[in-house]
Amino acid sequence: MARPKSTLLNPRTTHFEFFGPIGVTFVFLTTSLLPYLLYFACEQPGQCPPSSVTALVNRLQAITLAELFNAQVCLLYIGWFLYLVVLYYVVPGSLVPGTELRTGERLTYRINGFRSLLVTCGLIFLLHRVYGPAPFIYITDHFVHWITAAWLFATLQALFLYVRSFRNHSSKPANPPVLLALGGNSSNWFYDFFIGRELNPRVLGGTLDLKVFCELRPGIIGWLVLNFSFLIKQAQALDGYITESMALIFFLQGLYTFDTFIYESSVLTTMDVTTDGFGWMLSFGDLAWVPFIFSIQARYLALEPVLLGPVGTGLVVAVGIASFLIFRLSNSQKNIFRTNPHDPRVRGLKYIETESGSKLLISGWWGLARHINYLGDWLFGLSWCLTTGFGSPIPYFYIIYFGILLIHRERRDDHKCRLKYKQDWDRYCSIVKYRIVPGIY
Repeated sequence: MARPKSTLLNPRTTHFEFFGPIGVTFVFLTTSLLPYLLYFACEQPGQCPPSSVTALVNRLQAITLAELFNAQVCLLYIGWFLYLVVLYYVVPGSLVPGTELRTGERLTYRINGFRSLLVTCGLIFLLHRVYGPAPFIYITDHFVHWITAAWLFATLQALFLYVRSFRNHSSKPANPPVLLALGGNSSNWFYDFFIGRELNPRVLGGTLDLKVFCELRPGIIGWLVLNFSFLIKQAQALDGYITESMALIFFLQGLYTFDTFIYESSVLTTMDVTTDGFGWMLSFGDLAWVPFIFSIQARYLALEPVLLGPVGTGLVVAVGIASFLIFRLSNSQKNIFRTNPHDPRVRGLKYIETESGSKLLISGWWGLARHINYLGDWLFGLSWCLTTGFGSPIPYFYIIYFGILLIHRERRDDHKCRLKYKQDWDRYCSIVKYRIVPGIY
């Protein structure tokens, strides 16, 4: 069978995200700087944020290169990434097919993230038992250096993949043509570098899918390592004592981490994997933004120990458990229905069938809102922030950013579904009226 021509397989991108090249340049600069700004705005006990804008500006102006860059940390970061690659190959796992590509093919993915997480947790506790707190205090003391190392790695990876996406298989006709992301083939190099040009970049003989590998492992597992390091830092400062707020943030975010890897294969159906190319946006987001922004509450609590008391602890636990149940039960209901609509757990759910053959749920959790899981996800993030009390706005940056992200993601998904399902999507929206928050939005 003749292969589709490149122009048909990879049409030119005409719809721009983030208002085009100017917008992605702005996002590139602001998101690159924000992890540093949040660190220096919450650097010392009692100064989170500093007492005045002038004090913060003076501190930022006094930053030296040595405070930002450390060659040893960069080498350690490369070692961390390679360690996870080794686990990917040596830890037993299962092969799971991904969604069907527009070429009609299905790629397979090695799913062993949960076992890799367990191995890493075992090594962390072994490291602490043998060497004590020193390795983890090193991690916290070099926090800014880790940000820079991750930023450099993510940026160089994105540049490498952008250049590599132009490879020509004409000399090897047996190889398939490079499949580009529909949103990352605009011919504007910086826009495509940012959004991601190649849809499924694979290396090491096609055995390692970099996008799916980076989606969870370096950042999410790294986030857990950072949280443990901040827990150790607080314990050292308080003569071995850990506050209930630190215990809660470690438990709640640990629950999120373990849940992510228990359901690792579900990432294969997300927009990040099925639609977006692997460019700087995802590379930086996975490797730098997730671990260093998501750990902001644990870092704050290491600086400013908070005693919640019985009422505060009960409130955080109630919000955390309730929101996690919304998030997990709604996602599980959808995944079960997708896998087997006749499963007794979802057999009674109502749905509409589209012309393309897809089934859209209109009852159960998914009758409440079109992205009810986003509500649970956001409220779970709120419970993390509540562990820090109300002494500083810095830890609450997460829910502001995450709310914006979820609204943007929902709008992108709505646009994609409207193009895919046409009038069926209008019918679906007339039944399930709310986007994320039932009765409100």
